[in-house]
Amino acid sequence: MATAVRPGEDEKGRKGRRSRARARADALADSAVTIPIAETVPVAPAVPQPSESPVAAAVRARRERKQAAAVAAAALAPRVARAAAEEVEREPEAAEPEPFHDLLGQAIGLRLDAVTREFDTGDMKVAALREVSLEIGPGEFVAVIGPSGCGKTTLLSMMGGLDQPTTGQVYAAGVALDQLSDEALADYRLQRVSTIFQTFNLVPGMSAEENVILPLTLAGVEPEERRSRARRLLELVGLEGRSRMRASRLSGGEQQKVAVARALANRPGLVLADEPTGSLDSVAGERVLNLLRDLNRRGATVVLVTHDPEVARHAQRAVRMVCRTRCSPLRACTGATRSDSVC
Repeated sequence: MATAVRPGEDEKGRKGRRSRARARADALADSAVTIPIAETVPVAPAVPQPSESPVAAAVRARRERKQAAAVAAAALAPRVARAAAEEVEREPEAAEPEPFHDLLGQAIGLRLDAVTREFDTGDMKVAALREVSLEIGPGEFVAVIGPSGCGKTTLLSMMGGLDQPTTGQVYAAGVALDQLSDEALADYRLQRVSTIFQTFNLVPGMSAEENVILPLTLAGVEPEERRSRARRLLELVGLEGRSRMRASRLSGGEQQKVAVARALANRPGLVLADEPTGSLDSVAGERVLNLLRDLNRRGATVVLVTHDPEVARHAQRAVRMVCRTRCSPLRACTGATRSDSVC
Protein backbone atom coordinates (compact mmCIF):
# COMPACT_ATOMS: atom_id res chain seq x y z
CA MET A 1 0.00 0.00 0.00
CA ALA A 2 1.52 3.31 -1.01
CA THR A 3 2.52 5.86 1.62
CA ALA A 4 1.96 9.43 0.88
CA VAL A 5 4.99 11.85 1.30
CA ARG A 6 4.58 15.32 2.18
CA PRO A 7 6.32 17.99 0.08
CA GLY A 8 8.08 19.66 3.02
CA GLU A 9 9.62 16.46 4.40
CA ASP A 10 11.48 15.59 1.13
CA GLU A 11 13.22 18.94 1.08
CA LYS A 12 14.32 18.58 4.69
CA GLY A 13 15.88 15.18 3.99
CA ARG A 14 18.04 16.52 1.19
CA LYS A 15 19.34 19.38 3.32
CA GLY A 16 20.21 16.99 6.11
CA ARG A 17 22.27 14.76 3.83
CA ARG A 18 24.18 17.74 2.47
CA SER A 19 24.98 19.02 5.94
CA ARG A 20 26.22 15.62 7.03
CA ALA A 21 28.49 15.35 3.89
CA ARG A 22 30.03 18.77 4.61
CA ALA A 23 30.66 17.74 8.21
CA ARG A 24 32.51 14.58 7.10
CA ALA A 25 34.58 16.56 4.57
CA ASP A 26 35.62 19.10 7.22
CA ALA A 27 36.59 16.26 9.58
CA LEU A 28 38.80 14.67 6.89
CA ALA A 29 40.42 18.01 6.10
CA ASP A 30 41.28 18.58 9.75
CA SER A 31 42.92 15.15 10.14
CA ALA A 32 44.94 15.31 6.87
CA VAL A 33 48.88 15.63 6.96
CA THR A 34 50.40 18.45 4.95
CA ILE A 35 53.29 17.27 2.61
CA PRO A 36 55.63 20.05 1.32
CA ILE A 37 56.39 20.06 -2.42
CA ALA A 38 59.81 21.33 -3.66
CA GLU A 39 59.77 24.32 -5.85
CA THR A 40 60.66 23.70 -9.47
CA VAL A 41 64.15 25.02 -10.40
CA PRO A 42 64.17 26.58 -13.79
CA VAL A 43 66.62 24.87 -16.19
CA ALA A 44 68.48 26.95 -18.72
CA PRO A 45 67.88 25.83 -22.21
CA ALA A 46 70.76 23.88 -23.81
CA VAL A 47 72.95 25.97 -26.04
CA PRO A 48 73.97 24.14 -29.15
CA GLN A 49 77.82 23.64 -29.31
CA PRO A 50 79.56 24.29 -32.59
CA SER A 51 81.34 21.31 -34.14
CA GLU A 52 85.09 21.01 -33.03
CA SER A 53 87.79 20.94 -35.69
CA PRO A 54 90.52 18.17 -35.61
CA VAL A 55 93.24 20.72 -34.76
CA ALA A 56 91.24 22.12 -31.84
CA ALA A 57 90.54 18.59 -30.61
CA ALA A 58 94.25 17.77 -30.68
CA VAL A 59 95.12 20.95 -28.78
CA ARG A 60 92.47 20.22 -26.18
CA ALA A 61 93.66 16.63 -25.77
CA ARG A 62 97.26 17.82 -25.32
CA ARG A 63 96.13 20.36 -22.74
CA GLU A 64 94.25 17.66 -20.85
CA ARG A 65 97.29 15.39 -20.88
CA LYS A 66 99.47 18.19 -19.51
CA GLN A 67 96.96 18.84 -16.77
CA ALA A 68 96.88 15.14 -15.89
CA ALA A 69 100.71 15.03 -15.83
CA ALA A 70 100.81 18.10 -13.58
CA VAL A 71 98.36 16.47 -11.19
CA ALA A 72 100.42 13.26 -11.13
CA ALA A 73 103.65 15.20 -10.53
CA ALA A 74 102.07 17.12 -7.68
CA ALA A 75 101.01 13.83 -6.14
CA LEU A 76 104.53 12.37 -6.47
CA ALA A 77 106.36 15.50 -5.25
CA PRO A 78 106.21 14.60 -1.54
CA ARG A 79 107.59 11.14 -2.28
CA VAL A 80 110.47 12.53 -4.32
CA ALA A 81 111.27 15.07 -1.60
CA ARG A 82 111.35 12.33 1.04
CA ALA A 83 113.65 10.18 -1.11
CA ALA A 84 115.99 13.13 -1.68
CA ALA A 85 116.09 13.87 2.03
CA GLU A 86 116.93 10.24 2.79
CA GLU A 87 119.72 10.34 0.20
CA VAL A 88 121.18 13.45 1.80
CA GLU A 89 120.98 11.94 5.26
CA ARG A 90 122.64 8.72 4.12
CA GLU A 91 126.36 8.79 4.86
CA PRO A 92 128.46 8.40 1.68
CA GLU A 93 130.74 5.40 1.66
CA ALA A 94 134.28 6.54 2.21
CA ALA A 95 136.59 5.43 -0.61
CA GLU A 96 139.48 3.36 0.64
CA PRO A 97 142.62 5.50 0.35
CA GLU A 98 145.49 4.22 -1.74
CA PRO A 99 148.29 3.58 0.80
CA PHE A 100 151.06 3.99 -1.78
CA HIS A 101 149.63 6.81 -3.92
CA ASP A 102 152.92 8.75 -3.64
CA LEU A 103 155.14 5.78 -4.35
CA LEU A 104 156.72 6.99 -7.59
CA GLY A 105 157.64 10.16 -9.40
CA GLN A 106 157.08 11.03 -13.04
CA ALA A 107 158.11 8.27 -15.45
CA ILE A 108 161.33 8.96 -17.35
CA GLY A 109 162.07 8.02 -20.95
CA LEU A 110 165.59 7.18 -22.14
CA ARG A 111 167.44 7.54 -25.43
CA LEU A 112 170.98 6.44 -26.26
CA ASP A 113 172.53 7.79 -29.48
CA ALA A 114 175.60 5.90 -30.77
CA VAL A 115 177.01 5.39 -27.27
CA THR A 116 180.55 4.02 -27.02
CA ARG A 117 182.37 3.33 -23.76
CA GLU A 118 186.03 2.42 -23.74
CA PHE A 119 188.23 1.64 -20.73
CA ASP A 120 191.94 2.40 -20.98
CA THR A 121 193.97 0.01 -18.85
CA GLY A 122 197.32 1.44 -19.90
CA ASP A 123 198.53 -1.28 -22.22
CA MET A 124 195.23 -1.73 -24.05
CA LYS A 125 191.75 -0.33 -24.57
CA VAL A 126 188.65 -2.35 -23.90
CA ALA A 127 185.42 -1.36 -25.61
CA ALA A 128 182.59 -2.31 -23.31
CA LEU A 129 180.03 -0.65 -25.62
CA ARG A 130 180.40 0.33 -29.23
CA GLU A 131 177.87 2.62 -30.97
CA VAL A 132 174.82 1.46 -29.03
CA SER A 133 171.53 3.19 -29.93
CA LEU A 134 168.41 2.46 -27.93
CA GLU A 135 165.17 4.19 -27.01
CA ILE A 136 162.92 3.38 -24.03
CA GLY A 137 159.63 5.19 -23.63
CA PRO A 138 158.26 6.49 -20.32
CA GLY A 139 156.41 3.74 -18.45
CA GLU A 140 157.97 0.87 -20.41
CA PHE A 141 159.30 -2.36 -18.87
CA VAL A 142 162.36 -3.38 -20.91
CA ALA A 143 164.71 -6.29 -20.29
CA VAL A 144 168.33 -6.09 -21.47
CA ILE A 145 169.56 -9.62 -22.01
CA GLY A 146 172.97 -11.00 -22.96
CA PRO A 147 175.86 -13.15 -21.77
CA SER A 148 178.18 -12.10 -18.98
CA GLY A 149 180.78 -9.54 -20.04
CA CYS A 150 178.80 -8.08 -22.95
CA GLY A 151 178.38 -4.66 -21.32
CA LYS A 152 174.92 -4.86 -19.72
CA THR A 153 175.99 -3.36 -16.39
CA THR A 154 177.98 -0.65 -18.20
CA LEU A 155 174.87 0.22 -20.19
CA LEU A 156 172.85 0.45 -16.98
CA SER A 157 175.47 2.74 -15.42
CA MET A 158 175.13 5.09 -18.40
CA MET A 159 171.36 5.24 -17.98
CA GLY A 160 171.66 5.93 -14.25
CA GLY A 161 174.20 8.73 -14.61
CA LEU A 162 176.86 6.75 -12.72
CA ASP A 163 179.16 6.73 -15.75
CA GLN A 164 179.52 8.78 -18.93
CA PRO A 165 180.12 7.51 -22.47
CA THR A 166 183.38 8.01 -24.26
CA THR A 167 181.42 9.15 -27.29
CA GLY A 168 177.72 9.49 -27.96
CA GLN A 169 174.86 10.90 -25.93
CA VAL A 170 172.55 9.57 -23.20
CA TYR A 171 169.25 11.45 -22.83
CA ALA A 172 166.92 11.15 -19.83
CA ALA A 173 163.55 12.90 -20.08
CA GLY A 174 164.91 14.67 -23.17
CA VAL A 175 167.98 16.09 -21.39
CA ALA A 176 171.54 15.05 -22.25
CA LEU A 177 173.14 13.81 -19.02
CA ASP A 178 176.63 15.00 -19.97
CA GLN A 179 175.25 18.54 -20.23
CA LEU A 180 174.08 18.62 -16.60
CA SER A 181 176.03 20.31 -13.87
CA ASP A 182 177.50 18.17 -11.08
CA GLU A 183 174.73 19.29 -8.73
CA ALA A 184 171.96 18.57 -11.24
CA LEU A 185 173.46 15.16 -12.06
CA ALA A 186 173.67 14.30 -8.36
CA ASP A 187 170.01 15.32 -7.97
CA TYR A 188 169.11 13.10 -10.95
CA ARG A 189 170.82 10.10 -9.33
CA LEU A 190 169.27 10.77 -5.94
CA GLN A 191 165.72 11.85 -6.83
CA ARG A 192 164.84 10.67 -10.35
CA VAL A 193 166.48 7.25 -10.78
CA SER A 194 167.15 4.30 -8.50
CA THR A 195 169.24 1.17 -8.94
CA ILE A 196 168.65 -2.29 -7.51
CA PHE A 197 171.93 -4.20 -7.38
CA GLN A 198 172.51 -7.93 -7.59
CA THR A 199 174.62 -7.90 -4.41
CA PHE A 200 172.04 -5.74 -2.51
CA ASN A 201 174.68 -3.21 -1.30
CA LEU A 202 173.01 -2.83 2.10
CA VAL A 203 174.83 -1.58 5.20
CA PRO A 204 175.10 -4.83 7.24
CA GLY A 205 175.14 -3.22 10.68
CA MET A 206 171.99 -1.14 10.05
CA SER A 207 168.42 -2.37 10.37
CA ALA A 208 166.17 -2.82 7.36
CA GLU A 209 164.35 0.40 8.25
CA GLU A 210 167.60 2.34 8.66
CA ASN A 211 168.82 1.16 5.24
CA VAL A 212 165.63 2.46 3.65
CA ILE A 213 165.90 5.73 5.58
CA LEU A 214 169.47 6.39 4.35
CA PRO A 215 168.64 7.94 0.93
CA LEU A 216 165.83 9.94 2.56
CA THR A 217 168.39 11.39 4.97
CA LEU A 218 170.63 12.36 2.05
CA ALA A 219 167.63 14.07 0.42
CA GLY A 220 167.02 16.18 3.56
CA VAL A 221 163.62 14.69 4.43
CA GLU A 222 162.32 15.40 7.95
CA PRO A 223 162.96 12.59 10.49
CA GLU A 224 159.30 11.78 11.17
CA GLU A 225 158.48 11.61 7.47
CA ARG A 226 161.57 9.45 6.87
CA ARG A 227 160.45 6.86 9.39
CA SER A 228 156.87 6.88 8.16
CA ARG A 229 157.84 6.41 4.51
CA ALA A 230 160.40 3.70 5.30
CA ARG A 231 157.77 1.68 7.20
CA ARG A 232 155.26 2.02 4.37
CA LEU A 233 157.82 0.87 1.81
CA LEU A 234 158.78 -2.14 3.91
CA GLU A 235 155.08 -2.93 4.18
CA LEU A 236 154.84 -2.75 0.39
CA VAL A 237 157.54 -5.42 -0.04
CA GLY A 238 156.11 -7.57 2.77
CA LEU A 239 158.74 -6.91 5.46
CA GLU A 240 156.74 -4.83 7.95
CA GLY A 241 157.54 -7.42 10.66
CA ARG A 242 161.31 -7.37 10.00
CA SER A 243 161.96 -3.64 9.93
CA ARG A 244 164.05 -3.59 13.14
CA MET A 245 166.22 -6.58 12.17
CA ARG A 246 169.78 -5.94 11.02
CA ALA A 247 170.38 -6.46 7.31
CA SER A 248 173.09 -9.06 7.94
CA ARG A 249 170.55 -11.33 9.66
CA LEU A 250 168.03 -11.29 6.82
CA SER A 251 167.85 -13.94 4.12
CA GLY A 252 168.97 -13.19 0.56
CA GLY A 253 165.39 -12.71 -0.63
CA GLU A 254 164.61 -10.41 2.28
CA GLN A 255 167.75 -8.34 1.67
CA GLN A 256 166.76 -7.89 -1.96
CA LYS A 257 163.31 -6.72 -0.85
CA VAL A 258 164.96 -4.18 1.43
CA ALA A 259 167.04 -3.06 -1.56
CA VAL A 260 163.82 -2.59 -3.57
CA ALA A 261 162.26 -0.57 -0.75
CA ARG A 262 165.40 1.56 -0.47
CA ALA A 263 165.36 2.15 -4.24
CA LEU A 264 161.83 3.57 -3.95
CA ALA A 265 162.62 5.89 -1.04
CA ASN A 266 162.85 9.14 -3.03
CA ARG A 267 159.98 8.45 -5.46
CA PRO A 268 161.99 7.67 -8.60
CA GLY A 269 160.48 7.64 -12.08
CA LEU A 270 163.12 5.25 -13.44
CA VAL A 271 164.03 1.92 -11.81
CA LEU A 272 167.20 0.12 -12.97
CA ALA A 273 167.54 -3.49 -11.83
CA ASP A 274 170.95 -5.14 -12.34
CA GLU A 275 170.47 -8.92 -12.17
CA PRO A 276 168.06 -8.58 -9.20
CA THR A 277 167.32 -12.32 -9.12
CA GLY A 278 170.90 -13.55 -9.73
CA SER A 279 171.57 -14.33 -6.03
CA LEU A 280 168.08 -15.63 -5.20
CA ASP A 281 166.27 -18.92 -5.45
CA SER A 282 163.38 -19.26 -7.87
CA VAL A 283 160.65 -18.45 -5.31
CA ALA A 284 162.36 -15.34 -3.94
CA GLY A 285 163.31 -14.27 -7.46
CA GLU A 286 159.70 -14.53 -8.62
CA ARG A 287 158.60 -12.30 -5.75
CA VAL A 288 161.13 -9.62 -6.71
CA LEU A 289 160.00 -9.79 -10.35
CA ASN A 290 156.39 -9.39 -9.20
CA LEU A 291 157.43 -6.26 -7.32
CA LEU A 292 159.05 -4.87 -10.47
CA ARG A 293 155.94 -5.61 -12.52
CA ASP A 294 153.81 -3.88 -9.90
CA LEU A 295 156.06 -0.80 -10.04
CA ASN A 296 155.69 -0.73 -13.80
CA ARG A 297 151.89 -0.99 -13.53
CA ARG A 298 151.99 1.98 -11.19
CA GLY A 299 153.75 4.02 -13.89
CA ALA A 300 157.50 3.61 -13.43
CA THR A 301 159.94 3.01 -16.26
CA VAL A 302 161.74 -0.25 -15.45
CA VAL A 303 164.94 -1.49 -17.10
CA LEU A 304 165.91 -5.00 -16.06
CA VAL A 305 169.34 -6.47 -16.86
CA THR A 306 169.58 -10.26 -16.91
CA HIS A 307 171.29 -13.17 -18.60
CA ASP A 308 168.26 -15.43 -18.08
CA PRO A 309 165.71 -15.53 -20.94
CA GLU A 310 163.00 -16.71 -18.53
CA VAL A 311 163.47 -13.62 -16.38
CA ALA A 312 163.39 -11.43 -19.49
CA ARG A 313 159.94 -12.81 -20.38
CA HIS A 314 158.45 -10.79 -17.52
CA ALA A 315 159.21 -7.55 -19.41
CA GLN A 316 157.15 -5.97 -22.16
CA ARG A 317 160.13 -5.84 -24.51
CA ALA A 318 163.61 -7.40 -24.61
CA VAL A 319 166.86 -5.97 -25.96
CA ARG A 320 169.54 -8.54 -26.73
CA MET A 321 173.18 -7.49 -26.55
CA VAL A 322 175.58 -9.46 -28.74
CA CYS A 323 179.40 -9.35 -28.56
CA ARG A 324 180.66 -9.80 -32.12
CA THR A 325 184.26 -10.76 -31.25
CA ARG A 326 186.02 -11.80 -28.11
CA CYS A 327 188.57 -9.46 -26.53
CA SER A 328 192.15 -10.58 -26.23
CA PRO A 329 194.24 -9.31 -23.31
CA LEU A 330 197.19 -9.06 -25.66
CA ARG A 331 195.72 -6.55 -28.05
CA ALA A 332 193.17 -3.79 -28.19
CA CYS A 333 189.60 -4.94 -28.35
CA THR A 334 188.10 -4.19 -31.72
CA GLY A 335 184.88 -6.06 -31.15
CA ALA A 336 181.56 -4.27 -31.16
CA THR A 337 178.75 -4.66 -28.71
CA ARG A 338 175.40 -3.57 -30.04
CA SER A 339 171.79 -3.82 -29.05
CA ASP A 340 169.09 -5.49 -31.13
CA SER A 341 165.43 -5.12 -30.21
CA VAL A 342 163.69 -8.49 -30.25
CA CYS A 343 160.21 -9.73 -29.33
